[in-house]
Amino acid sequence: MRTPIILILLCLPFITIAQSKVRFSNITEFSAAFQVSKTKRTVSYTAVDGSQNSVDSEQENYKIPAPRLMTAFGIMVWDLVFIGAGAGYQFQFSEKNDGNYVPYQQHVMGFGQARLHFSKGTFRPFADLRGGYNFTMNEKRTDLLSEDFFRWDGVFIEPAIGLGFNLGKLAIFNVSLAYQFLRTDQRDAVNFPMLWTDATTRDRQHRLLLNLGFTFK
Repeated sequence: MRTPIILILLCLPFITIAQSKVRFSNITEFSAAFQVSKTKRTVSYTAVDGSQNSVDSEQENYKIPAPRLMTAFGIMVWDLVFIGAGAGYQFQFSEKNDGNYVPYQQHVMGFGQARLHFSKGTFRPFADLRGGYNFTMNEKRTDLLSEDFFRWDGVFIEPAIGLGFNLGKLAIFNVSLAYQFLRTDQRDAVNFPMLWTDATTRDRQHRLLLNLGFTFK
């Protein structure tokens, strides 16, 4: 009976140290996402004669930055390293670009996140990496094609560098600049029997993001 009690007493200092080094944290940030190049699009389809074809094109980019909210929950180790997972929502406004109508987009994201701070002082420069899965919905552009033709999902990766301002024991205010690469594929093949069948679309987008938010620790 004495042995378990002795082991517990011996482990108490290590448990206390571990609790002081690891704590649950939350990173919540608002972003402005600027598309920096035209969307690269590849449409693959089967023609009425049975031949396989693909067409590459560039879609007009969005000039209005997209607002976004991201939040992640995880652990902060040594008050320097954050590891967690979260979700986000981004809305891209519709607009007319060079006479072409570009529809609104809604992005719903799930991701993993790691952040490394290089200092524990008042000013905390950091490097950050998000990566995960994006679900995109577009409005219908034309009466000839259904909404399914403009819905994609796929992966994204988002490295960032930034600076945190320590606000005490409870929070850090963060400012960062990020680059996002997003590759999305059409969820369902779309058929238009008069012209083609099994048409699928793949988009590649590039954005720069300005992030403002807090780490709650």
